[in-house]
Amino acid sequence: MTVSAPVNGVKVYNVTAGKTMPEWMAERQKGKSLRYNDDFRSRVELIQDFDFPSCGQRLRVTPDGQYCLATGTYKPQLRCYEFSQLSMKFERHVDSEIAAFDVLTDDFSKLVLLHTDRTVSFHARFGFYHKTRIPKFGRDLAYQRDACELVLAASGADVYRLNLELGQYMAPLASGHQSGNNVVEVSPRYPMLAVGGDDGFLQFWDTRQRRALASLDVGKAMYETAFVSADNDAGVTALTFHPGGMMFAAGTRGGQSLLFDVRSERPLLRHTVRMGCARSQDVASRSRVARGTSSAPSRWPRGPWNSSG
Repeated sequence: MTVSAPVNGVKVYNVTAGKTMPEWMAERQKGKSLRYNDDFRSRVELIQDFDFPSCGQRLRVTPDGQYCLATGTYKPQLRCYEFSQLSMKFERHVDSEIAAFDVLTDDFSKLVLLHTDRTVSFHARFGFYHKTRIPKFGRDLAYQRDACELVLAASGADVYRLNLELGQYMAPLASGHQSGNNVVEVSPRYPMLAVGGDDGFLQFWDTRQRRALASLDVGKAMYETAFVSADNDAGVTALTFHPGGMMFAAGTRGGQSLLFDVRSERPLLRHTVRMGCARSQDVASRSRVARGTSSAPSRWPRGPWNSSG
């Protein structure tokens, strides 16, 4: 893979051009120095076998930054890639498609998978370890590390809580989203849990006292800025907190991405695309937001967004 010189600040990546690492090593063995070779110094190495037979679904990097985990089909499977080796470390096939998954440790030693058949499976280094089921079809999950609880959003109004230390289900949280909960996210800094519903509402919970703190109408915020034209576009399908805990990004089925401050109902920034927003992730600061749609990922700096302030 080669990278051309920036033109008007835009770099062009050619995936099929350039030499492979074995070809570079062959030239080095012939006595040619690569230290001052511009093509060698500007090369970009790709992870090998970073694809799926049919389609990829979810992607997550381990907290230690050494591994990348991805799920896809067909057949339903999970793959682990090691960045230092730029290759696949292992793959595991499962019985049903994976709706969501999370990493319970710093590396890939302990994983939890939420399947589309209401099954929650736990995996260790050696492979499959244990599985359980939830009453409704699951849509998303989040791991609350300080309480050792797994929080699961499903097609019903309840948000299920599985205590991994006790090995039992706790009393669920009644979100009030009768049409179902699409996403759930735990604040990385404060004891707060956010649940996004299919009705366009976000509900925030205190994880210490298990009580609702506030509710945010994302659909109303979009209507006020004339961003949607149909009620079914307001369903919250993506949610993530800023590492500082004071801001969060929400994405909707209609393709809108909004950046909020937890102290205000008015969005700070907003952007829209034609495809629905599958996942969104606030990257490092308020300046950039990464978003995955139904067909392609994208990353937006603050410039192309519209400010509502």
